[in-house]
Amino acid sequence: MVLSGAAGNSIAVVKGHLKRVISETGGMLIAFFFGAIGTTVGALLGYFLLPLGEHAPKLAGVFSATYIGGSMNMAAVSQSVSLDPAVAVASVAADNVVGVVYLAFLALVPSMVFSDGGLRFLKFLAEKILLRKLRRIIPPN
Repeated sequence: MVLSGAAGNSIAVVKGHLKRVISETGGMLIAFFFGAIGTTVGALLGYFLLPLGEHAPKLAGVFSATYIGGSMNMAAVSQSVSLDPAVAVASVAADNVVGVVYLAFLALVPSMVFSDGGLRFLKFLAEKILLRKLRRIIPPN
């Protein structure tokens, strides 16, 4: 019998010594829980702040699943919440596009931060963003 990765891992943890699993994962398990909590908080903020339409609750769950456990979790949660297939395909595409842009940004950050031009660029960018946000909040006279 073939089990999926998640089911196999769950069975291994249940059959194994849970205390041993916790002690051997050490700080990594704590880091995972902090990451999962941060992802959940981000999904809740996105749910309340972004206009996702009628599929908002399902999409919040789907994106939380993918950021916590990967693409297989995304597929499993999409199926379990009966997400419309067209919306599921669009969410996978959006996740891939945003993920690639984010990884490219992460690759560029070290070169931006550790050079004088990079620091000037980050300062310029921060000022533009802050000024734009402040102008929306406090309109000029």
